[in-house]
Amino acid sequence: MSYEVGAGLGIALLGSLMAAVYSHTFALPPTTEAAVPDKASDSIGEAVSLAHKAQTDVGQAITAAAKEAFIHAYRVTAMSAAVIVAVTAVVIALILKRSMPGHGEEEQASHRSDPMPDNRR
Repeated sequence: MSYEVGAGLGIALLGSLMAAVYSHTFALPPTTEAAVPDKASDSIGEAVSLAHKAQTDVGQAITAAAKEAFIHAYRVTAMSAAVIVAVTAVVIALILKRSMPGHGEEEQASHRSDPMPDNRR
């Protein structure tokens, strides 16, 4: 159950990040902006669909802008996921290290005095 929830949240959050970065970075040359509807920046699928319907030069500009925006969004999303995984791994390692039996006992043993010699135990 937790795997499904984690996978679903990961897909939703990283997918939303990728879509937001794609929309934000989608940029057409100033000469073709007027000929292209705003929905071209909604998704790469929408951009490709509009590129197929447009004139050759405008279609190529849409395709190039979509490709650049998608690659940038993919890189940002992949790096974000890598950072999240690395931070999570460090946090889990620290938690596990603190919860392991025997952690810190060496320090406590060196600070306390032993009133009874070893042969009396």
